[in-house]
Amino acid sequence: KATEIQIRWYEDAGQYIFEIEDNGIGFNPPSDFSQLQYRGHRGLANIAERVKLIRGSFRIQSFPGKGTMLRCLFNPKDWDFRENL
Repeated sequence: KATEIQIRWYEDAGQYIFEIEDNGIGFNPPSDFSQLQYRGHRGLANIAERVKLIRGSFRIQSFPGKGTMLRCLFNPKDWDFRENL
């Protein structure tokens, strides 16, 4: 039910930060996103899984009535391109 969304991509002290923020109705985020997939809600679980694959971190801030912000942080220097995935 959001009417506005902001997307930001920037670098800060070697960390790359990707943020998505909306003015929607918000919700109480679960502590374990993997449990969502068992209830048919794959979106946040997929994001958390992909960020983990690039050795990043994922945070979500949301409160009922306050909107939601997703924040992904990563540093390509942490990647090992010699790994076989």
